[in-house]
Amino acid sequence: MKLFRTILFSAGILLLAQNAYSQLSVGVRGGVNITSFTGKEPFDPFPGYDAGLVLQYPLASFLTARAELLYVQQGTLLADYFLAGDMIERTGVRVAFHNAHVPVLLEFGIPALKESGVRPKLLFGGFYGYTIQAQEHYNTVIQLSGLGSVQYAGNSDFTSFIDQHQYGFVGALAFDVKMGGRYVSIETRYTANINPVADRRKSEVPRLAPTHEERGDKLRISTFSLSLATSLYNF
Repeated sequence: MKLFRTILFSAGILLLAQNAYSQLSVGVRGGVNITSFTGKEPFDPFPGYDAGLVLQYPLASFLTARAELLYVQQGTLLADYFLAGDMIERTGVRVAFHNAHVPVLLEFGIPALKESGVRPKLLFGGFYGYTIQAQEHYNTVIQLSGLGSVQYAGNSDFTSFIDQHQYGFVGALAFDVKMGGRYVSIETRYTANINPVADRRKSEVPRLAPTHEERGDKLRISTFSLSLATSLYNF
C-alpha cells in the first residue's frame, strides 16, 4: 500500500511539473490490418481496416498518454463444416467482425529528437473492444441424391456464436515524419486478445467444431496493422 501511494504521489508531481507545456491534441488515424485466430496452426491472415480518433496528452518530455476510439473491421477464416449430416457443406467460410475498440497507450519518445524530421516512438498498452456485429460468409454446397450438387454464396449473422467483449494488449513501433510543417505518424501495431472469442469448453458450437480441432479449444484473435495518423487540433 505504501508503495502504491508513493507511485501515485510521484505521478501527480510529474503531471503538475509538466502542466506548463502540456496540451491535449486531437487527431485521426486509419490503416489496414490482417487478422487470424491464433493456436496450433500457423497464422492464417485475413485483411481488414480501421479508422478513428486519437487523443494525446504529454506527461513528460519522453512520455505521452494516448487514447483512441476506433472502428476496427477484422476477419478470420473458419474450417469448412457440414450441416444436416453430410448433405449440406459450407466451404470458403470467413467471418467479418465489426468492432468498436478503445486502446489506451503510453507512447515513449526521445526528447533530443523532438524537433527532428523523423521521431521514432514505442507504444505499449491495452484495449477494450465490443463486437457490434459478426457476419459469416460462405459457399453452400447441397448434395442432391442422384442429381449432383447445387452451390450458392451466402451470409448470415454470427454474433450470437461469439463473445462480443474483447480485451487484450497492444504494442507498436511508430515514426513521426515531418511533412509540410505537420508530423504524420507511420505505425505498425500488434494487437492480441487475452480472452477468446469462442471457448469450446464453455459453449459447444457445432459449426466451429472443425476450427476448434485445427486451432484449439480457445479461439483468440491476433491482428497486425499498418496505419497513418496525424494531429489536427491542440487545446
